Amino acid sequence: MRLVFLGTSHGSHTPSRYNSSTLLEVNDSHYLIDCGEPATGTLVRSRIGLERLRALFITHLHADHIGGLAQLTNMLVKRSDPPQVVQYCLPEEGAASIEQYLRTLYLNLDGGRIQVQLHPVRPGPVYEDEQITVSARYSAHLTGSFDHPKLGPQPCSGQSFSYLMEAEGKRLAFSGDLSGALRSHALDHL
Repeated sequence: MRLVFLGTSHGSHTPSRYNSSTLLEVNDSHYLIDCGEPATGTLVRSRIGLERLRALFITHLHADHIGGLAQLTNMLVKRSDPPQVVQYCLPEEGAASIEQYLRTLYLNLDGGRIQVQLHPVRPGPVYEDEQITVSARYSAHLTGSFDHPKLGPQPCSGQSFSYLMEAEGKRLAFSGDLSGALRSHALDHL
């Protein structure tokens, strides 16, 4: 298992840090957590191919966490070998709008040998394959409270998630942003 930090700056780029994006490598499979700009360019420059990408997990829909989504999708759907399905797990409130946005950019999500599948996230199990199991938990980043989670597809409802990933007998927690939730037990929910 290996972590590659593609960007660690929240909000805005800095001269030495790009927006939030982390690559988790488990054996021959890759998983991306958030897709801040320029995640795809950083992968390409690092010679990390997209052919092993299995899933993308978006913590919340701020631009610094999804700003690189269109370019990632563009690079994926242009590929032809090998056949590949990539699951995009993202807050339910944005799934329909993001799908429409990507299709508006002429990105064919379900054609050819590469398929991008959008999966609206709710708390609980989100993704599983032979390498990894992922579950989602609410984050209080956008609402400031774990007591009032937002459900449903209504845009701008404040959905924010943390992801618990289990692979190779290890557990990793990705919180996304914590502002609005920085209290004494902000990560207990994981």
